[in-house]
Amino acid sequence: MLLFIIISSLLCSNSVYAEKDGGLCTPMKGTNCFGNDITMAGVVGDSATCCQKCQEHPLCGAWTWNANEGSPPHECWLKYNCAGNVSDANSVSGVTPVQPKKSFINGVNMGGWLLTETSWMYDQFNSPAEADWIAASRRGSGDAYTIQTMKNHWAGYIPDKALDTLAQFGTNTVRIPIGYWIMDTPVSGGSTMYDFGFNHEGFVTGGINYLEAMLVKLKARNIKALIDIHAMPGGSSKCQSYAGWQVNDDGFWQGASPPEDNTTAIISGCGGGAGPYYSSRGNAKTWLELGAEYVVKVGDWIVGVEQNSSVSGVIMGMEVVNEPGLGWSGIGNDIRWLANATVPIVQGKFKANNLKLDIILNFIGPNEQGMGAWVKQQQTQGILPNNITIDYHNYYNWDGQLSWSQLNAKICGTSPNNSPWQQYVTNDLPVVIGEWSQSTNLGAKAFTDLTNPQVVGNLTVLWGNQISLYATTSGVVGNFHWALRMGSGWQPSPSSQYPNGHQIAGTDWDHSLPGFGPAVWNMGELIRVGVATPMHKLNITGLCQCSTCHN
Repeated sequence: MLLFIIISSLLCSNSVYAEKDGGLCTPMKGTNCFGNDITMAGVVGDSATCCQKCQEHPLCGAWTWNANEGSPPHECWLKYNCAGNVSDANSVSGVTPVQPKKSFINGVNMGGWLLTETSWMYDQFNSPAEADWIAASRRGSGDAYTIQTMKNHWAGYIPDKALDTLAQFGTNTVRIPIGYWIMDTPVSGGSTMYDFGFNHEGFVTGGINYLEAMLVKLKARNIKALIDIHAMPGGSSKCQSYAGWQVNDDGFWQGASPPEDNTTAIISGCGGGAGPYYSSRGNAKTWLELGAEYVVKVGDWIVGVEQNSSVSGVIMGMEVVNEPGLGWSGIGNDIRWLANATVPIVQGKFKANNLKLDIILNFIGPNEQGMGAWVKQQQTQGILPNNITIDYHNYYNWDGQLSWSQLNAKICGTSPNNSPWQQYVTNDLPVVIGEWSQSTNLGAKAFTDLTNPQVVGNLTVLWGNQISLYATTSGVVGNFHWALRMGSGWQPSPSSQYPNGHQIAGTDWDHSLPGFGPAVWNMGELIRVGVATPMHKLNITGLCQCSTCHN
């Protein structure tokens, strides 16, 4: 499950520079480089010693020394940059004037929320994909019940206490997967995308209300959001639950068009209860052309919400399409067409509104070969923006049977010259790890059992080594863990006792039922059991050199 995403202007920041003739160790008295912490480097006697510690750290671009005589005295904090500088008479800071470090993305994915991956992320309900889940619910319980179920899910799946945990953990960015239908108005009974109903393909509309409410909550916690278009009309990946429907045919890429009525199968499912899928969308345009229109719609929505002071500044960018063409070969030209048909338009809208936001594309096997060179060529020709970052999804779960020592050796032996993302570094394209997890060996219990102290210890080492890889490897500028939570114990369906859905007894967003295999994907669970250590507490000094990198 390798994913490559192109991000334009990914890490735009207002980095604060020292005076031109100064340097990293030129003290800025009365300045606190607030936030953007790497680690607390200890108690030191003077600001010069604090600066020396920053010089010795591979990620440090700024520092703050507490000159206060109070408690705690004279702490030295190492920073990625000084973007959040504030006046503070008790602090002395310094920042490098040449190529200052940008804020490292310390992120997590909000997978399973606005787009349900019903084939594997939950244990109280299961379906091949969201389209199948909704269709079955409508048949068995009716439209009103189905809409309320989705409202319950959107409102309750990510509780406020989970966001508080993220803020305390040091998470600075979340990636929010969405389906294209979040931009749709209901076929009947509504006139805007804020109305609840069903779109032409049967997905429930109105999720945009909860997305915008989430942005308000994120802003209150100083967390940014990356909007990720995970699912496209017609299905842009083969037999994947995250696509909204598990499609078998590559009609999205091969010029297929929606049918004229909802009695004709639009595309075949992958078996096991998936599909067939239907649409009432009569349109002469192909699914691919419609997908391009949805990309622009998301861009227009972002421009609109940026005018709202309650959420402005939270969104840092958008991803055009997730894992395009996974499972199908020979569609590279179509993927490139989608990029060139959408990025210039959306970029133009952002620029016209003075928005410095990211434009994201992504590539995945078997169609990613040569994409690094292609991106560079498009930049040279002025088609794609110059500031482009590649987002690579780095999983070890599908790498075969590996022991703990083999897993750690594989991580610790990675360098820019032998990394899976080498083609992008070679073309001077920065890389962000857009998805990664602690799951290995296809989720075998011997490697995922969070009730086993020995497994927890090994996972703690694996966590530290992976974070150190992303934090110290040249060209890598951040990461997003998959996922914030898994859905064990979560039941969104309304009942007389629980009209708003509920989390069943003994479970929580960070506490799965015993025996729930995918619990190891739940970052909240990893934090609770002590596997996940906040980045600023890892004290990373190099690749596989950190406070938890060894048993």
